[in-house]
Parts: sequence; structure tokens; C-alpha cells
Amino acid sequence: MSGSQVGEAFLAALGASDPARLSEFYSGHAVLYTPLTGPLRGPAAIGRYYGELHHAFPGMRVALHDEFGSPDGGRACVRLHLDWRSTGSFRGHPPAGRSGEMAETHSFRLDGGLVTEQIAGVSSFQLPRLFLADWQLDFPRGAGDPAAEICSAAPGDPAAATAGASLARRFADAFGRRDTAALNEVYADDVALYTPLGWPVRGREALLAFVLEFHAANPGLRIALHDEFYSADGTRACWRIRLHYHNTGPFYGNPPTGDAGVMTETHAVRIAGGRITEHVVGDNAFHMPYQELVTWQMPFPEATQDPAPPITWVTLPAQAAGQ
Repeated sequence: MSGSQVGEAFLAALGASDPARLSEFYSGHAVLYTPLTGPLRGPAAIGRYYGELHHAFPGMRVALHDEFGSPDGGRACVRLHLDWRSTGSFRGHPPAGRSGEMAETHSFRLDGGLVTEQIAGVSSFQLPRLFLADWQLDFPRGAGDPAAEICSAAPGDPAAATAGASLARRFADAFGRRDTAALNEVYADDVALYTPLGWPVRGREALLAFVLEFHAANPGLRIALHDEFYSADGTRACWRIRLHYHNTGPFYGNPPTGDAGVMTETHAVRIAGGRITEHVVGDNAFHMPYQELVTWQMPFPEATQDPAPPITWVTLPAQAAGQ
């Protein structure tokens, strides 16, 4: 399995409900990171987690909408769209009886054709609202990143990326330093940003206003880049950043919570002419989403269809609720 084949192989393993298929996809020391669980180590632990999802959301349809790999075949990024209905119990909570959809962004690391690392990010908030607001599930609050920090920046810092630096480094530097001129050089005029709070945010002016809202709510916000890879033709990129935040200012009119912590994200972007034309964000942790969904009860887009058509899909096995 190469990086460009990960999406189809993942859906096949997910839909099979068979531990043997997971062992054909994951290495024996694989680690899956999810916002709800933190790191799950080894195919057995990963399989148990998927089993919980199969039980809670029988018949869920998972569609693959985008995938690309690094030139060396060791990295991959995919985007998924989930159509779900809560008809089974989950971690002691009765089914909600609701249905909905959700977008996800995943990054993978491979070795010898098997996945050794998978980081799952939520790109929309339909299921997180069920987990955090309705079921009040706990989640890891000390989320780190498995990769070392490459560079970081905050307002007032000197530039951390030169003009010839990679796009990911220039983005992290410009975002961290709240440098709108540098962000103008990173984004195309007609960029579309897809995030849990905006699907999409269209145009560079609206995107910059969105970015500045996070800085206003979290003065001194530091952005650290932890990972980056690119497609062979240079039209695609995936990177991970970690936000070091302290919420002491209002966010879209909501009062500050005083909460401080870290928040990791996976970003999948499309590039043309050296600038970002499409930007999809996946939240790898629930720190900021908890504020947005539970403390502030912010509205969010319910219809979050992926900007690309489906490549393939799988339907999880159907089962009677409560079985």
C-alpha cells in the first residue's frame, strides 16, 4: 500500500468489522490519535474503538472525497464524509436517535506499506456536539503532537520563515505573528476555507477576518508547525499545527472563559500559483471545540458536504440498536 492508496484501504478495513483486515492495514505498533481518545496503541486497541463506533452508529456511510500522498510513499492525507444515525449506545450513553453528517481530515504515516501513525481531525461539529454537549463525554486535555516542533511564532516575534521557506512554514509564521501582509502572500484572492465554524469561508478578506478573531480572543496566541508534506506535483499539501492559547478576549461576541491550553489541527490544502486556493481544517483535539460547543453554544454549519465529489464509500454493518 502506498500513500495514494491509503483512503480506499482504510475504508475497506473500517467497513469490514474484521480484526484481520485491520492487521493488514495497521502495523503492530501503529498509533491512532483521535480527539475523543488521544493515542490508541496497536491494532487491538484501534479495533476496539472502531467497534464502539460500529455499535453506536450501525449502517453509517463513510465516503472518501480526497486523498494524496507524498512522493516517497510514506505519507498520506485523506478527507472523509460521514452520514450517521445514533441508534446504538456509546460508552454507557443511550442512543440519541438523531442523524446527521460530519467531515473529517486524516493524516497517515506509513512504513513498509502499513500505517504506523494516523491522526484524525474533525472538520465539522455535528458528532462533536453529540459527544461533548449531549453526552458530556470527557476527552484528553493535554494533547501534544507526535512530531517535534519545526518552527513557531506569536505576535511581536521576529519572522520565523524566509521568503524561500516552504508554504507551511510561511503560513505558520504569518498566522502566528498576525501578519496580514504575509497571509495575503500565502492565500489566493478567491480562497475557500472549510472549518467547523465556517463551511466555507469564501475569499481572502473574510478568511483574514476569521484568523484575526482567534488572535483577538487569545492575545499572544502562538502557532507551532509540527509536520508538513506535499504531493509530487506540488498542488497539494498537508501540515499540522499546534495552537498555544489563553482565552482572555471575546470570541465573536462571546465572553472570555479564561481557559488556557493547546490545540492541534491537521490542514489539507490545494495550491495553485504558489498560493492556497482551498484550505480544509481538521481539529485533532477538543479543547477549543469544547468552548465553542458547550460553553458558548455557538451555531455551526450543519450541511458540510466535501468540496470534492466522492471517490468511493463504504457502509458500516447494520445491526439492531442495543445489540
